Amino acid sequence: MLRDGVGIFGMLILLLASDGRGQAQIPSILIQPDIRVFTVLGALRAAGFDEGSLLLHPAGRPIAREFRILPTGLKARLKNFYESRRGGDDPRKELTKYISLAFVIDGPPDFKPLLGPGRMPPDAGSVVELTSLLGEFYAKARVESVWSRYKHLHDRAVLDYRPLINRMIMTTEGYLRMRSGVYRGRQLVLVPDYLVPPNTFNARTYQSSYYFLFSPSKPFKVSEIRHQFLHFLLDPFAARYPLPVEQRKTLTEMMLDGSEHPESTGQGVQEMVTESLIKAVEMRLDRLAEEEAEASLNEAVRSGALLCPHFFAALQRFEKEFEGFQLYYRTLLSELDIAAVWTARQEAVSSTPAETAPLSRLTEVERLIRQAKSSLGSDDLERAAELFDLVLDRHDSRNGEALYGLGIVAVSRGDKNGARDFFGRTVASDSCPDSVKVWAYIYLGRLFDLDDDREEAILQYRAAVALGDDTRGAQAVARSGLLEPFQPK
Repeated sequence: MLRDGVGIFGMLILLLASDGRGQAQIPSILIQPDIRVFTVLGALRAAGFDEGSLLLHPAGRPIAREFRILPTGLKARLKNFYESRRGGDDPRKELTKYISLAFVIDGPPDFKPLLGPGRMPPDAGSVVELTSLLGEFYAKARVESVWSRYKHLHDRAVLDYRPLINRMIMTTEGYLRMRSGVYRGRQLVLVPDYLVPPNTFNARTYQSSYYFLFSPSKPFKVSEIRHQFLHFLLDPFAARYPLPVEQRKTLTEMMLDGSEHPESTGQGVQEMVTESLIKAVEMRLDRLAEEEAEASLNEAVRSGALLCPHFFAALQRFEKEFEGFQLYYRTLLSELDIAAVWTARQEAVSSTPAETAPLSRLTEVERLIRQAKSSLGSDDLERAAELFDLVLDRHDSRNGEALYGLGIVAVSRGDKNGARDFFGRTVASDSCPDSVKVWAYIYLGRLFDLDDDREEAILQYRAAVALGDDTRGAQAVARSGLLEPFQPK
């Protein structure tokens, strides 16, 4: 069992599943921050790592600033380490290597690797030498002090997520008619951390430990957590009840057909089976309309989840039975028709040509944006925010119109910091139309005026003027802002 180094948060451990027999058990599902992750991410900040477009939650910015002041020598060594191991310009890929490392090392003060060189995950192994600097960084950056100073934020995240996760677990276990507490010695650990950019999720599985690292920003990441929870519940089935050799062979050939990566692994089919099952369970839990379900099934098959249609239909029959999923799983497999799987694959591939797929997704985005604007016009801020968030979570995390809409919601709620963050991300969005971006600049100017930062406000108004778009008289408003500070009526 990995030591998680989170003693000061011990009272906030969330016991979400137990066997109910009254005897002491290791909780199978926890939600708690992890000082290993906090330390590694802090060291990355000190090394100069910057997500660029992967903006931090406003609550994470002061935490990140805490790690900027370090002895020159240590800071230079951290920077040299990070720069020498950069594999490209994608900040997400760089971040994932260090997150992988954080989950396979010991806690303070030593931060020693818990796995030998041959057992270390490849991405974590590529940066494992960072452990030689973590102890020094932990001491000189006074990580424990920073950790304690922002403890209230993580406490709040745990309290916010607890009822949502409890409800999700009850719904999922109720649907499958099985309990997560049946697995002894296995754990799912949900780790909130404000140094992780919003709308990025990191799931890891090491031996019998499952981890899900997320930023506690809104909207709440319950669907993403549910996906990892389903892995925790369902992963053992494919390993315990493998498909017959001939079926595995045929499915392997099917998976490789048309693939740009023909290399095969022994676990490829097993992983595909589980992912297909999870997607099918999610669709049944979400109670998708028939047309939407068909589109989702085709998309799942095109993404490689070949058995998703089979499991989706089989789960409809399961819902009418009384036995639990642990007994019914073998029935699901016994009904598998490989010929039907091949037919479903061919239909999915031909149903939406590759060149028209982005268009259909854009139509869905437009529909959500239109509904969100309607809710905003009706002053239903909660529903508007939910729909804008749906666009960011499921379709485009940098959608300018959705970001702008959330900025308007934040303004309506009097949340200046949140509004500034959303409008800042709006003007940085490559896909944002000028008609929206120009007003985001104007709102930024007004927000800076309200904070008596006239110099920054003028820069925003000038950017609006330079854009040239005059939607809803934007140019006159921007020029007015240049002449005198904004004063709310």
